[in-house]
This record gives sequence, structure tokens and C-alpha cells, in this order.
Amino acid sequence: MKKASKIIVITFAILLNGLIIFESCLPGGISVTRSNWISNIFADIINTFIPGSVEEIPLKSLTLSGNSNIVIGTTNSFIVTYEPANTTFTGIKFEAGDAKINPVQSGSISYVEGLEIGTTTLTVTSLVDESITQTIDISVIERPAPSQFSLSVENEQILNGFSEPVVFSIDGYIENRAVRYFDTSLIQLESSDPSIATVQNGVVHAKSVGTTTIFATDYPSRAIEIEVLSNSETLIYPVDTEWQIIGNNVVHVYDMDHAETEFSQLSIDWGDTIPSDPGITWKVQDELVAKISPDGKLRGYKKTGMTNVIAISNMDPTQEKVFPISVLEVMPTGMEIHVTPSGGPLNQIFTVGDTISIRAIFSPINTTNLYIDVKSSDDGVLLPRIEGRTGKVLAKDSGTATLTVTSIANPSLTETLTFEVQAKKAIDGEGYKDFASFIRKAFGHFLLFGASAVFSTWSMFLILDKSIKKKWLIILISTLFGLFIAGGTELIQLFVPLRSGSIIDIGIDLIGYIAFTALTVLVGYLIGRHRKKMQANKKKD
Repeated sequence: MKKASKIIVITFAILLNGLIIFESCLPGGISVTRSNWISNIFADIINTFIPGSVEEIPLKSLTLSGNSNIVIGTTNSFIVTYEPANTTFTGIKFEAGDAKINPVQSGSISYVEGLEIGTTTLTVTSLVDESITQTIDISVIERPAPSQFSLSVENEQILNGFSEPVVFSIDGYIENRAVRYFDTSLIQLESSDPSIATVQNGVVHAKSVGTTTIFATDYPSRAIEIEVLSNSETLIYPVDTEWQIIGNNVVHVYDMDHAETEFSQLSIDWGDTIPSDPGITWKVQDELVAKISPDGKLRGYKKTGMTNVIAISNMDPTQEKVFPISVLEVMPTGMEIHVTPSGGPLNQIFTVGDTISIRAIFSPINTTNLYIDVKSSDDGVLLPRIEGRTGKVLAKDSGTATLTVTSIANPSLTETLTFEVQAKKAIDGEGYKDFASFIRKAFGHFLLFGASAVFSTWSMFLILDKSIKKKWLIILISTLFGLFIAGGTELIQLFVPLRSGSIIDIGIDLIGYIAFTALTVLVGYLIGRHRKKMQANKKKD
């Protein structure tokens, strides 16, 4: 019987240590699946008997920060910080004091567009407690003249009677952003010899053969040399009654994602008389409605409405044409709803305390009005709020409710989503990740090495008891064996896909091994002591 028990104990020791080595060789995906299986069992048991709760951290105050001076036609971002930072009540809304600005919300950030010169306010308010609010003053200012710039022309040699536009390059800005933030027309340009060439509205006009310098009046070092060449050809001037602007006079509000393709190309029909110099200077009367590039690409800008495009002949600046245009929204014709955190749009299952994000994908893809409205069939279960172009819905209580999502621009586009909200579990979400990590450490490391310690130490006592009289030496050998297994298996994991060895894990393994070794020795000592007492009592009898 003793021999059979000895074989069983040693066999268990071999199997346990073999299992530890085998587990360390498994790829990360398989290992995680196995450990999650155990974690799920324990999580289900705990969730059955212990109800979950949603911790609510009240909001105390809001702070709004950002550059309060907005150049007209541009956008500044304003960020909200919460006090405390970990508040669970993060729903907010932004409001403009008047139409001088247009705040576009994205979560806790508002992108504020400057639409009219003057002062106004921007207010942020909590959606949970409207007494928590902050207002800051906003100034919408004119585009300033640039101070860091250089001048250039495409051709420094001009035929007499022809023209050449001056190009401003503003330091630190690419061209399309520079024209938003600065007004180069405020920079006065001069010619060192107006008899050779003059400069008007940013265009150099050649008058006679020779060389002159074009420079900025307030920045004389910013200059370009112009050489006017002799021209034997007879100059042909445009005929004011013959030429006109042609092109599509309807464009849409600026869409950054499609700016490269969404434009109207304007050009000039000169009629029967084509001038020697067909150069044109393009302008837009209201630059908040539309922008036009030097080559005649017309794009909508910040707001809808009507304005005029003006084309000025470079050869004869007294001749200009006016072209009325309209800037419209791109209206949505189709809508697809995206729901996060997970899954498709219908029959979602969420947990009390979750925040559901509702976002609409409109067609056509260049739709400019992206705003939606979200309504709930039961605010007690699902409470919606609008944050800019996104709907945020708080799961407040268990039950089933529907959300109706509607396009603001096209109310005929609507979709109804059904959601089930389950009671909060004690272990789920981020808490489950921590719990699974704990189970993995507790069972995969501490307890497994503890079990190894029990049978390994017991086996060593059975094998070495007669050859080694000092018991502490057997305990030391067992402990060193545990250290070898812990370090070896973590080393193996360095070479296994999706696994990584850890000094911390070696420590957990070793603590489990030593703790259960001590427990094994203690139990063995108590059993031995009890046997001695039993034997002593028998002798007395």
C-alpha cells in the first residue's frame, strides 16, 4: 500500500510539472482562450450571486479653453476639461451668443468658425445639470496682413504690354491655408520705376523696355527684379462687350474631404477678339460664401448664400465682369446608421451604464449637412443626447427601448433601432479584463505552482528521506526545483508566438511554490507529531 501511494504521489508531481511546461509552450491565442474559459466560469458564478452597480461620479465644474481671437473665415478649437476628470456625467452642449460664430461639436471639443466681425460669447453647459456652465468671450477679427512672406513671379521677363501676377508665399503655411488666415491685399506693392512697369491689385503691368524692382512698401527687402522685353507684335486688347465668364454658377459648401474634386471650373469666353494677354485676376465679393483660386477653381466656403465672382482683365484692368453664383448644402439622400461599442445596428444588447454612440453615414459621400436627431421610446431605459453630429445614448436601466434616428436636413431619412439593456453585472467590461488577469495569475501561476510544490516536495521527501537526514536540505532542493521550473517556463515563453516571459510572473510562481511548500512541511510536521502522540498513548496502554 505504501509503495502504491508513493507511486501515485510521484506520478502526480511529474504530471503537474509536465502540465506547467506544456502550458508554457502553447501559443498566446490558445493560452488566453483556456484561461478565459476558467475566468468565465468564475465570473458567471459571482455575477449570479452578486449584483453589479454603476458608480456615479458627479460633475462639479467645466473649464473651457482655447484661443478666443478667431480670424474671420477660420476655425479655432475649444476644449472642455471636467472637474473631477473622472466624472461619469460628461454630456455637454455648446451654444453661440449670436450668428457671428458657428460652434461644431465633437465630444468635448468645439470647432468654432468665425463668420462675422465683432464680439460674442461661447457657452458650454452640462446636459445633466444646466447650472454647471461656463461662458467665454469670443472676438472675430479681420484677416491680418502677413509679416513673414516672400514675393515671386512665374516669369521675371515680361513682354512689353503684358502682365504677370505676383505670388505671395507665407512662411509656415501652405497656400490654401495662408489665404484663410492672411489678407495679402493689405500689403502695398510698388515699382522702383513706374515708367517701366506698374503694379496694381497684385499684378505687374509692363509699360516700357527696361528693368525695375517690385517691392513691398513696408518691407523693402521683399522684392523681385522684373525685366520688360521689347515686343514687336501688335497688342490686341479685350473688347469689353465681347467677353464673359462661363462655368457652373452653383457650388456647394466647402467639404475638406472632397475639396480636390468638388469645385466649379470658371473660364473666360473672349468672343471674337482674343487678347494678346488673356490673364485674369479672380475675386469673390463675399469670401465667406466662396473662394476662387488664381486658375478659376470656384469652391463654396463657410456658409450658403449668393454672391458674385469678379473677373478683371490683367491686360486692361478697367474691364471686369460679374458672375452671380449660389452656394448650397449637399443634401443627404440616403442614411446608414453605425452603432458603437459593437456589432451591427439592430437588436443590440448593452448593460446599464454603457454609453452608446450613434453616427450616421450619409450618401452622397460629399453630403455637407451631417446633423441628426435621436429620440428614445423610453428615456428611463435609454436617454439620448446630441453632441454635434453624433448621438450619445446612456443606458440608464434594464429593459427594452427603441431609438429613432432622423436626418435634420432630410427628415424623410429615418431609422428605428431596437436595444436591450441588461442589468449591470458585478464583473464585466473593463472589470472583466482585470478579473481575468487576476484569475490567470491566481490559477495559472500561484495555485498551479502551489499544487506542484505540494506533490514535488512530498515526492522528494519520499525519495530522499533515507539518503538525506537533514530535512531542511530536502526543502531547499524542492525550492530550487520550483525556481528552475518557474524561470525555465518563463524563458520558454520568450520563444513562443504571442507569449512573453515576465520577471513578475516568476515571482508569483515562486511565491506560490514557497507558500505551498511551507504548508506541505507544516502539514507533514503536524501529521508526524500526531502519529508520535498516538504511538506514545499505545505504549502507555
